[in-house]
Amino acid sequence: MYQIIHETGWKDFCRATYRETPSAAERWSSLTWRQRAKEAHLTNERWNTRMFVAKTLNSRWSQKHRPEIALSRSRLAVACGHAITTYRFGCVEHGTKSSVTLEGTFTVFPPVVGNDITGLSFIEDGGKDESLLVSNCAGDLVRIRLPLNEPPYQLNIKDKRKQNFPAIKTAQYQIPRIPLGKIAATGSEALVLASEGSAFLVNPASPWKKPICTTIGTTAWAAHLELRSSTAYAAIGTSKNVVVHPFIHSSISSSPIAILGGTKKDVPVYCVAQYLPGGSPDIIASGWYDGRARVHDLRCSIRAKDVTSTSMNSPTPLEPVLTLADPWHPFDPVYSIASRAQIEDATARSKGSDQGMPHQGSFLIAGSAIHSAISIWDVRQPSRSWSMFAPGKDWSPVYALKAEGSRLWGATQWRAFAIDFAPDASLTDYPWNREDTTSSEITYPHVAAQRRNIVVDLDDS
Repeated sequence: MYQIIHETGWKDFCRATYRETPSAAERWSSLTWRQRAKEAHLTNERWNTRMFVAKTLNSRWSQKHRPEIALSRSRLAVACGHAITTYRFGCVEHGTKSSVTLEGTFTVFPPVVGNDITGLSFIEDGGKDESLLVSNCAGDLVRIRLPLNEPPYQLNIKDKRKQNFPAIKTAQYQIPRIPLGKIAATGSEALVLASEGSAFLVNPASPWKKPICTTIGTTAWAAHLELRSSTAYAAIGTSKNVVVHPFIHSSISSSPIAILGGTKKDVPVYCVAQYLPGGSPDIIASGWYDGRARVHDLRCSIRAKDVTSTSMNSPTPLEPVLTLADPWHPFDPVYSIASRAQIEDATARSKGSDQGMPHQGSFLIAGSAIHSAISIWDVRQPSRSWSMFAPGKDWSPVYALKAEGSRLWGATQWRAFAIDFAPDASLTDYPWNREDTTSSEITYPHVAAQRRNIVVDLDDS
């Protein structure tokens, strides 16, 4: 029996509860299946007991920015101003501890006013994770490649903290010169939002194809592309609510098939994401200006009864199946949202991937507009949810969040940060910066991450 459990039991357990954690994949590939299961259990316990290491990734920027972050299997990219800084995931000391290494800062656009990056996403490049799609305020949409193997970078790699390296532009897309916003990309499709109430659907691999423009009709703040659903769609957060536009003949319809509501008046929606990635593609999470995080199920038939802001030609808004709020920050707008963990679909699991770890937690995480507050809701037990503050003591919104099995990545207007729940968090090598203090490396128990009574509205049906 021991032999069966040792050879196949731990392996089947890990694969049955597969979760992707890219920042620790290299180290975990050197662990046995039993060690992975043990580490997963310890990680879950640290999430449940609010034990973590908070770490800033860079010194305070010279001025305020609205940063963007993108996460791939091998690196984290942080866009600030006209440049992108990347951090490589790895392991040191024969796989005994993880490492997050600064690779360098890469200039994408000229350093002039109006060239700040507004959208950032990794795109398919054969697993190298060196290609990104980038947009800016001036209306430029480009595809770049990080020059990690080019002579200028290799010759000056020791001085990567002191200088910027030019990113290699591999494509420029034909988009009107209007201010662009966020980018949502998946597979072979990418959706780029524009400030004038429109969105452009582009194929990152085919820059010679003219982007397809879709009229949204109002300011669009965020988007989520879902191609796995029976009807592929784009969920777009606007200045009024969330609109769901279907894909028709390789383009996005200008008429929404659903409107996601939850309020009696128009409320801006600043972030949209899939609720527990890898789960049902028909469930959407969004962060609203009224301080609520709402979860909608497109399969639900419950509609709003008293609506005054919807036009006659639009569908009646869907009611949320779950509404979450932090009473310590009840009116602070939600600027960013993420889910832990990144769950792979059945296809990836069936391939026998050995990069994942079993994480049973289901957390919805939201970044507030004030005081760098982060709310963490355990959707299985909402009463055990809690909130914390990002490291750095910044009086700033949390503009971006990305979550995975053991780590939470984010960025405020002054710096990027990591919240590490891994058992080896205190040993992990993070980039050094001159503002590092012992307070940014403390393992925070209940005192700094106190339990909050969370407001929860559930659909009784």
